[in-house]
Amino acid sequence: MGEKIFGFIGLGNMGQPMAANVRAKGHAMIVYDAAGTAERAPDGAEIAQSVGEVVRRADVLALSLPTVAINRAVVEEIAATGYTGKVIVDACTIGEAAARSNAATLAAAGFD
Repeated sequence: MGEKIFGFIGLGNMGQPMAANVRAKGHAMIVYDAAGTAERAPDGAEIAQSVGEVVRRADVLALSLPTVAINRAVVEEIAATGYTGKVIVDACTIGEAAARSNAATLAAAGFD
């Protein structure tokens, strides 16, 4: 089995430093940010053109998104891809109710 690929969705004030830290440890990485990925991406990270591309290619996904609504939209997009079997780490500040709703959405789509 090859090296795990880390995917980051959301490279803002919190996501960009987290992604940079993971990348600095030498991990393969693919990233996406709707506000502009190339200028926010850690050196050496691959640039995705969409959330779906990150989900398709990464083994571990980290979400760091600015609002509950954006977080929810991205989770629904992840669920719709059909690329189950991923580890999803949601580092967003969304509250317990939103986190439980996201977990239910992902479980219904076949994510563990």
